[in-house]
Amino acid sequence: MYVGVIGERDTSMQKLLNNCDEVVNYGLQINEIQTESYKFLSAQEVPDWHLFTQMVEDFLRSNHDYLAFVKISSLSNPIKVLSILKKLSKLDLDPLDLFQLVYVTKFGKLLRPVFYSHNPLIDLGKVIGRNIVAYDVVYRNWTTFTRKIFLIQKQLSHVFYRVVPNSFFKKILTRLFISQQSIFSFNEKKLRLFFNVKSPFVYHSFERGTFAFIISRRFARALVSINTPPLLSLNDLLSRTARTQNIVSLRLLKSASKVK
Repeated sequence: MYVGVIGERDTSMQKLLNNCDEVVNYGLQINEIQTESYKFLSAQEVPDWHLFTQMVEDFLRSNHDYLAFVKISSLSNPIKVLSILKKLSKLDLDPLDLFQLVYVTKFGKLLRPVFYSHNPLIDLGKVIGRNIVAYDVVYRNWTTFTRKIFLIQKQLSHVFYRVVPNSFFKKILTRLFISQQSIFSFNEKKLRLFFNVKSPFVYHSFERGTFAFIISRRFARALVSINTPPLLSLNDLLSRTARTQNIVSLRLLKSASKVK
């Protein structure tokens, strides 16, 4: 794994980073940027995209499959984030394209919460409103609950699918239960065991904050290609492409670190 680090690191951080294949420090002076190339981005969005394109350029010249973008100087708990990277560097992440480790909320609310269920019995957003479910703490509990329901539905659907003889009812079962599992195509169980966590991951989601995330070689190359010249900020680009469901993307259900 190629790790692009922004900010100073102490001895304990360095020990964790030593387990990664290649670690490169990146810094940026605002006066180094040719602002006329970024006329569609705000002054706050320019450094992120500029650093990202620098990292991707160096990363694509390497032989690594994944790039980790980490702003150590912005994290209140960088050790935890680097510990996750240490674990991930030992794992075959294919076919994962994007993995967000740290995100922030605004007044406790998520920017673009993803809702999977079309079942009104467990779709809390339809009952109490999307605005309430968008609160991070509510969304985390709702996601954990509905994921358990999905797993129960999956088991029941396979049982009923074997015993129900009528093909019409089998089609209904497939549509209601089995099809809902298609969005969870990545091997989540393997990652949960690896991280020793009980909470599920969130699919097709990238929330506010480009502080720590991992991206595949193919996706990094595609992002730079489609956003040249840059029309979208790095955060908007990652968030919008994750929601298309054309890539395999995950984020932690709870941010690995708060931001300073």
